[in-house]
Amino acid sequence: MAKGMKTGGRQKGSLNKTTGLAKDAIAAAAEGLGGTERIVAWAKESPENEKAFWTQLYTKLIPVQLDAAVTGEIGVVFKTVYENK
Repeated sequence: MAKGMKTGGRQKGSLNKTTGLAKDAIAAAAEGLGGTERIVAWAKESPENEKAFWTQLYTKLIPVQLDAAVTGEIGVVFKTVYENK
């Protein structure tokens, strides 16, 4: 390999084939189990299911990478539990 240069392998940003296949399999399984309607019904069955939907399933839709810039000061306020009463 040339020093400092990538000479082989996947191109930067290309998707992992295994990840794509796994996502396709999960989507097919979800459709086979009743699709969107079944997921909604399951989430409504109990508060625990709804919590699992919002904390375990829905979060998978949020991008993992965040591109942000801090342009101001950040302030932190500490209060004791007695100050909130």
